Amino acid sequence: KNHGQKTLVKDVQIDYQTRWQDIHWRTIVSAYNNSPFFEYYRDDFEPFYTRPWKFLIDFNQQLNGLLLDLLEVETRVLLTQTYQHQSSGLDYRALILKDREAVDPDYRFQAYTQTFSDRFGFVPHLSIIDLLFNTGSEAGELLQMSYQKP
Repeated sequence: KNHGQKTLVKDVQIDYQTRWQDIHWRTIVSAYNNSPFFEYYRDDFEPFYTRPWKFLIDFNQQLNGLLLDLLEVETRVLLTQTYQHQSSGLDYRALILKDREAVDPDYRFQAYTQTFSDRFGFVPHLSIIDLLFNTGSEAGELLQMSYQKP
């Protein structure tokens, strides 16, 4: 926080007063250690929770890049220099914290076997790591199949 002053996204630094990386990584290992592809992807994700990052944008961009690579998504991510009230391209900001199926009627997530599905059934919209750790290289294809355009 910058005492009420606005901070540029590129200048937001990560706070290490709490051991959030250790807590997150232990939670991920606990939840996904028995999933079919956790060991396969573990070494890709662990550095995000063991090495220090100064700026949040660097952490986010590197993690996003890893996810795009693992999902075999070829796209260019462009950053703006100033806040854009409207975007001329794809703009998913309004989808954050919303039910994607309610916003996009063509989106119907394909069910897959999850680590705890024997107890809780299929839970959609958990996280991209849930999809990767449980489906491996099929994750990208499952995401593509989730769009059912008429």
